[in-house]
Amino acid sequence: MQQLDIILTHNPGTGLPANAYNQVNAWALAYGGKQIRVRCGPPERSSGANRYYWGFVLAPIVEALRAVGYERINAKMLHGHYKQMYLQPQINAMPTGAPITVYSTRELDSAQFTGYIESIRTSEIVLRLGVRIETADEYQDRTQSRFKSWGIE
Repeated sequence: MQQLDIILTHNPGTGLPANAYNQVNAWALAYGGKQIRVRCGPPERSSGANRYYWGFVLAPIVEALRAVGYERINAKMLHGHYKQMYLQPQINAMPTGAPITVYSTRELDSAQFTGYIESIRTSEIVLRLGVRIETADEYQDRTQSRFKSWGIE
């Protein structure tokens, strides 16, 4: 399936910028008679954000907790704990109709996910353990400079 991605910040009260309008129009002409989906909303978080969360937010906390005696703790357990601490519950229905409470990061956009991670980074337990978790910007700067040193832009 071919896909057209147009990413832009739109000013309220104005129409689509000409370049975006032209791209959508050209796409519609080329694929006439087929379904075209236009999705508007905040940016979705990237797989890089997930790597940062699991590898550079949760992993150092797990390591610090194990060092003080919580040998059985793992990242998945910690993830479950933080979801319950910092996310709003969603009530979903089971196939039987029974309600179930779900805490999920899946639907968080990039800004919401950043706020969630910031809550973890500045949580009392992280501060008490003395865990230094780099910010997403620090992580991105460090990984981009590493790629540049390898000749990858």
